[in-house]
Amino acid sequence: MIKEHFLQMLEYDLWANKEIVSILKSTEYPEKCLVLLSHIISAQEIWFERIKKTNSYQILPWDEYTLPECEILVTQCNMKWTDLIKKLKPEEFEKTIQYRNTKGVEFTDSLKDIITHALNHSNYHRAQINQLLSINNLKPAAIDYIFYKRR
Repeated sequence: MIKEHFLQMLEYDLWANKEIVSILKSTEYPEKCLVLLSHIISAQEIWFERIKKTNSYQILPWDEYTLPECEILVTQCNMKWTDLIKKLKPEEFEKTIQYRNTKGVEFTDSLKDIITHALNHSNYHRAQINQLLSINNLKPAAIDYIFYKRR
């Protein structure tokens, strides 16, 4: 059940990210929108590295990408997460992950909490992108979860 839930949430996450990319491709957007989209990708990559215990930090939280790069990276990043979750047994979602944040401080969290955080973090920043679009009299992306389910 938990595996299916996270797989569905990852599918939603990819759809929502692609909707944001599509909106940005169709308009003259504020530069901060691309900064936030890049951050969504970088943060998910960093959390993935923490889970996989690589912690290389070759990617930094606020690395910036071009819109064409983002279009590719949202799919690549999502595929890595999806492949990881598909391989997990239900009990593995409860295991704890020790990692260091970008400042070197050590933390321990459950895998399910890390996955939940990474996905919620993306929602937060997509909302910021939509807010920036609205403030600039541009149409925001309709990316509520219920819209995803109704499509």
